[in-house]
Amino acid sequence: MAPSPSLNIPKSPSTVSVSVIETSSRIIAKTSVVVQPHIVGHDEFNCPCYSFLIGHQATGEKILFDLGIRKDPENLSPRTHAFTKAMSISSRVNVSDILGDEVSNISAIIWSHHHFDHIGDPSTFPPSTALVVGQGFKDEFLPGYPANQDSWIKESDYAGREFVELNFAEAGLKLGQYDAVDYFGDGSFYLLDCPGHTVAHIMGLARTTTDTFVLMAADCCHHGGEFRPSPYQPLPESIDLPVTAKGKLRPLRSPCPGSLFVKVHPKNSRTEAFYELNNPHNSDAVKEAMRSQRKLEEFDASEDVLVLTAHDSDAADVIDLYPKTVNGWKSKGWKQQLHWAFLHDFQVE
Repeated sequence: MAPSPSLNIPKSPSTVSVSVIETSSRIIAKTSVVVQPHIVGHDEFNCPCYSFLIGHQATGEKILFDLGIRKDPENLSPRTHAFTKAMSISSRVNVSDILGDEVSNISAIIWSHHHFDHIGDPSTFPPSTALVVGQGFKDEFLPGYPANQDSWIKESDYAGREFVELNFAEAGLKLGQYDAVDYFGDGSFYLLDCPGHTVAHIMGLARTTTDTFVLMAADCCHHGGEFRPSPYQPLPESIDLPVTAKGKLRPLRSPCPGSLFVKVHPKNSRTEAFYELNNPHNSDAVKEAMRSQRKLEEFDASEDVLVLTAHDSDAADVIDLYPKTVNGWKSKGWKQQLHWAFLHDFQVE
């Protein structure tokens, strides 16, 4: 096992609270659309779309990281709505509906990127709520629809509100191998530049105690098998799978022999991720996305960082959801319970 790399996160006494919002959004899509090769038993993604409510402890300021799918996807921009036809999507409510009167207290919405399952409907928030995006976003995606009939987003998403684009080069900060911005300026919450998935794709790193963190990994990965196992965390000889996981095919013995999963691993490896991203056109962007995934493994290896992707289908079975917080994740053992839970997706003998 390789030693865990230093993440170079500055010390700070400042923290935020983090609540994971089950947005009611759901996506069902073939795994072959995103990852390769096919692993027996895992034919489709059937996953949620989380939003994260971050509360700055020092000032009481509240922000949101991502919004899931808007409840009326037919009102997405025409280009984006057409894109959703390749999968099954649903959302009963908007995040603003879930928050109720609390929407007036949200100072900013941070979009991890422009995809439909993250942007929600910012127009349901008051003009006092700013919209924050990654570096390069405005050049790539503005103006929105209908000014640009072919835009992925809508003018109404940002009209009448402060629209902020991050500048990672100006910040001059690096956490792990990611360029970063200190959002509140006190080390409590960072935004990380995570290139490859799409232009201006970012992640969030929240300090939940002085020495523990939650990494909101957005779409750096869609499934645990894209960044686990790794050289820092190989498949163990014996795996404790959480009894609360869905057991999508059938219950597995717990503890379960790691050798069972080595047999279904495409490379029979204990130290390489199960999946790679599909790249039929040898795209440089996809290669960059895979490099970003390898960087994520460094954070995942830390016992002080809980990695939560936007679409982790097992997380809701383990962690507390909004209105509760996840700040006590380490003492509750949630990282250990979630780490190998994705293995339930695979069919083993």
